[in-house]
Amino acid sequence: KRICGSLSARTICCPASNDVEGKAGKLTRLGNFSTLAYDVSGEAFALGLNRILIKNFIYKGGAPAAYFVGGALGKPDNENVDVVLPYPYKGRHYSYEDDDIPALTQEFTGQEDIILSLPPGTSVAQLGWIAVHCREYNVDFGHVIFPSSFSHKNL
Repeated sequence: KRICGSLSARTICCPASNDVEGKAGKLTRLGNFSTLAYDVSGEAFALGLNRILIKNFIYKGGAPAAYFVGGALGKPDNENVDVVLPYPYKGRHYSYEDDDIPALTQEFTGQEDIILSLPPGTSVAQLGWIAVHCREYNVDFGHVIFPSSFSHKNL
């Protein structure tokens, strides 16, 4: 059980949970990553209005300027990126033109869940896709195109 409220009240209000689903409530499935390069794969879920969970994420690593990005329309490429989804998120959002976006250089083996935080004012329902994309060479390593039926009502 978890203690909620002030310490002096010591109210036990709900079961403790270490799993992502327990902390976030309802997960809405967005789809699986296509595998185009660098072995990118995983399954994406909306985690509330402004976060995306990627389960079993695999990425070989090593690309010079690869990032999680998202867009509302079109296909994943340099012209259609609307948001950068830095991982790990350390309290700062970036513009796609910024030179200091932390790149995904490390390998991911599917052993940990990835949580991506959207910039303020952007909701998951405003996006049509997410991708692991290399800005330097304008290459899509893998992406998830959200279902056409997905909207904020699903959250």
